[in-house]
Amino acid sequence: MKISIAIATYNGARYLPGQLDSFIRQKKPPHEVVICDAGSSDSTMAILHKFQNDAPFEVRIEQNPTQLGYRKNFERALSLCTGDFIFLSDQDDYWFDTKILEMTNLFSARPDIFVIYTDMIITDENLNPSRQTQLGNILALGCRAETYVSGCATALRRDWLSIVLPMPTEVAAPGSTIWPRPLTFGLFACRRNSIIGATTRMYPSGVPANLNK
Repeated sequence: MKISIAIATYNGARYLPGQLDSFIRQKKPPHEVVICDAGSSDSTMAILHKFQNDAPFEVRIEQNPTQLGYRKNFERALSLCTGDFIFLSDQDDYWFDTKILEMTNLFSARPDIFVIYTDMIITDENLNPSRQTQLGNILALGCRAETYVSGCATALRRDWLSIVLPMPTEVAAPGSTIWPRPLTFGLFACRRNSIIGATTRMYPSGVPANLNK
């Protein structure tokens, strides 16, 4: 099974190296990382090219000639992936080293599941963990786990792309719920008992990093 990571970048130099490093540290590495950049003006491209040279797997970098917006930029990254399983990533999170391993094991055990999403630990800018997780906050509000599905905590079978692409224009970005609700019943798995996914930063504004784009 071939594994892809799709990541959209834009002026992410401050936190991007950490996220890219977490890809390399995966116990089950990806076969390819597909990066679409939205015209960064900081050192993001230099960081990406260094990563491309150093990574032990294929890294493809696409810099859009025009501003597509975050949603369309991410859509393009997804469409360029060639893997059987595709992991979505933000540029400023940090993945636990068993993320790909455990999620692909679940895919193998459950061929009826098309999408898997995980919980995330909320941290500060320096990845110091809080006592909060995204799923914990959702459940504390009395909502169901699938009320809010973060794209950056999601992996999907390639077949799912034919359903979700192109993304609806009313959806802001993969950081919010991008999966059509009428189609989700019985197709999702959420890892609740252990946090195998990622940390996500909470900036001083109080907005989680994966939404502050």
